[in-house]
Amino acid sequence: MSSRLLSAVLVGLAVLLTVSCSDDNGVKPRLHQPVSHLVRPDGTGDFPTIQKAINAAADGDTIELADGTFAGEGNCEISYLEKAIVVRSQSGDPQACILGCEGGRSVGIHFGSDLGPQAVLRGVTIANAARTGDGGAVYCKGSSPTLIDCCFSKNEASNGAGMYCTGGASPTLIGCSFSENMATFRGGGIYCIYSSSPTFIDCTFTGNRAGAEGGAIICLGSSTLTFTNCTFVGNRASYGGAANCVGSSLTFTNCTLVGNHAVDAAGGIYHIESPLVLDNTIIAFGTGGEAVCSFRSAAFVTCCNIFGNEGGDWTGCLENQDGIEIYGNISADPLFCDPENHDFRLRPASPCSPDSSWCGLVGAWPVGCE
Repeated sequence: MSSRLLSAVLVGLAVLLTVSCSDDNGVKPRLHQPVSHLVRPDGTGDFPTIQKAINAAADGDTIELADGTFAGEGNCEISYLEKAIVVRSQSGDPQACILGCEGGRSVGIHFGSDLGPQAVLRGVTIANAARTGDGGAVYCKGSSPTLIDCCFSKNEASNGAGMYCTGGASPTLIGCSFSENMATFRGGGIYCIYSSSPTFIDCTFTGNRAGAEGGAIICLGSSTLTFTNCTFVGNRASYGGAANCVGSSLTFTNCTLVGNHAVDAAGGIYHIESPLVLDNTIIAFGTGGEAVCSFRSAAFVTCCNIFGNEGGDWTGCLENQDGIEIYGNISADPLFCDPENHDFRLRPASPCSPDSSWCGLVGAWPVGCE
């Protein structure tokens, strides 16, 4: 073989080897086609537990949970493993699909770092999780999952019995409910710290308790919380029956806060060195303290109805902000349809109805009864 021909063969072989050593032998990798996995409470289905299904899932997959109560190892203390997956009830009814985390479990569900909004939990209830540390039902660290139509009930923790957010966590919660969760110290419903910025839309907080601060909500450490069309009823703490905020910020838009209780101060909202924005919001019938109590903080209040709070309505940082002409703010009975049965829709004659002033609807609930 001539030297010229040998050189040509060697060059060709080099090219062939280069192609052969490329990813997947030079063939473009096949894109993953999302699939659904079914898990049943009795261990049948595609996988015996929720965690085993997550372990096998790839980004884009969906894990469907049949109705019933999931319990035991692998069905609580669940981790998403930084996967962009959807875990949801097959029926869409959270009352029928329950993660019954018995006492002593570390946390119901853990969302770790680097999770984006494509990580979804939908249509499930997490109940009875209990631990001595932080986070009962959900622990969210440095991630931004999406939670839709979920219920968090009767969970317990030292802080954040319903949800604990830390390390810049920014979850979005839509249509979720937090009820009868109990924190030994802070945040019966939600605890946020270290620049966390969760968003709550159409959520309810009912009967949550904290031994010290923030019956439903507490935010610390430069966190930013926003609530839109949310309802807070019968939450209780020493300071801030509904919410307590220190060195952070709170914004409430079209929210309804009713009958929240503080042992020491602020049945509604207690905030220290934290800007507070209240827009088209009702704070009514709170007990054990004024509607809002603040220290070294400013409150920006427009189109709000603050009425019937045991320790005072337009007092403290809210003083001189009432007046429909300038701020759109009032102090009048909101005329709920049936508050004793937690029906906070408005009667047609309510001063919070859309037809009552230029403010439009005040509160989270529309006109709904005669």
